Amino acid sequence: MNFIQFIKKHRNVLLFFTAVFFQAVVFVFLLLQTGFIKKSSVENNRIYTFECDFSDPFDFMKGHYLSLNIKQAQVKTSELDEETFAQLDLNKTRRIVYLVVEPDQNGIWNVKGIRKEKPSGSCNFIKAKIERTSYGDSQDKTVYLDFLFNDYYMQENLALYVDSLDNLDEKKPVLKLYSDKNGNCIQQGLYVLNDDNEYIRIEDFAVAMKKAELAQ
Repeated sequence: MNFIQFIKKHRNVLLFFTAVFFQAVVFVFLLLQTGFIKKSSVENNRIYTFECDFSDPFDFMKGHYLSLNIKQAQVKTSELDEETFAQLDLNKTRRIVYLVVEPDQNGIWNVKGIRKEKPSGSCNFIKAKIERTSYGDSQDKTVYLDFLFNDYYMQENLALYVDSLDNLDEKKPVLKLYSDKNGNCIQQGLYVLNDDNEYIRIEDFAVAMKKAELAQ
């Protein structure tokens, strides 16, 4: 049996193992990339906190997860610095841009500028996309941003339980991100305030609430 005959005879098996191999390569690459972003973020103190709210949609492929609505994803043009308008046209959408962010007195990071090119120096920034800009006669328009990390995955039973809770917005949910020096981000965690007015991970909050209900 020559090589070509061998390939034809075992084509399906070879295709299967090739697919498995490439999936393994992609998985390892993503794992290494996540580790590099986290390491760079911690070393350079680039951990950012954004306000958000969320819902628990269902997708046949994804299952139950938390869909995030990040409040800083809507920014008024009056809040952006002058360099924003010198660098790019805000009406050109769906391309990668760099958001210059600064913290407020509560440690929440807000968008202060948008750049076409990666900023230099020591300023803080993350990658995003411009989704659209509001139209109308108002000089102060709204820029809608896609932060590229709008889904938060957790155990399905916990996601369902979180969605059943009322008034979670009163717990002031925030999303914390790791960001590397190129603006690439991964989620560090989703946090809410507990009864002691301290931020804890949403998973720990859900587990504690369920235990308290069972104990009653």
